[in-house]
Amino acid sequence: MTAREQQRAAASYLSRYRTARAEVDDIQRRIERARSDMMGVRGISYEGGDMPKAHNVEHDLSDYIARIDGLLREWQDAQNRALDTMREISEAINAVENDCARRVLMLYYVDGYKFEKIAEMIPCAPDTVFRWRRIGLLQVQVNSK
Repeated sequence: MTAREQQRAAASYLSRYRTARAEVDDIQRRIERARSDMMGVRGISYEGGDMPKAHNVEHDLSDYIARIDGLLREWQDAQNRALDTMREISEAINAVENDCARRVLMLYYVDGYKFEKIAEMIPCAPDTVFRWRRIGLLQVQVNSK
């Protein structure tokens, strides 16, 4: 395996946490949308005549509770998967020997900072951040799952 292929494999491996976090965030948005749908303003129904009719609140509420309950279980499962992935990724990053490379990998792949922000935090030039990332990716041991 060439150095470039090794770096790509390591970057893909470390990016799994971002994917897991995105799944959790997506479920959170779905929960918020379900809540706003239930609590939002509804129009008055004039079907079947001139008189306004009330919505079947009892039916709507039970559907809402079942929907939220399912989403909350799904969110908890996704949260647990994300935490497991974060632990695995953190262990792989902590095994990197170079301190600067390890810090860059942690800030980028776990904490989600952009390279420019990492350069401000360390402080160093953005080119140095890229170089430390490349060095770190070469040292990451990819677990194939």
